[in-house]
Amino acid sequence: GNSIESTTNLLNQSIRKVFPQSQVKVQLVRGELWVTGTCESQDAAEKIIRMVRKSCLIPVRDQLTVK
Repeated sequence: GNSIESTTNLLNQSIRKVFPQSQVKVQLVRGELWVTGTCESQDAAEKIIRMVRKSCLIPVRDQLTVK
């Protein structure tokens, strides 16, 4: 419910702050966290996915692409 929504908002803010070059969005879709957008490197993409997985114990769908 609401706690996942606030976690999603915090994740989006954190990702924007830590990875300003990336255009990434985390959203809740049918009980999964979808991570979509583009990253500047494979390393950044892996770190973002790791950050999202650590923050929520629900399935994470990695839809990131590297520029």
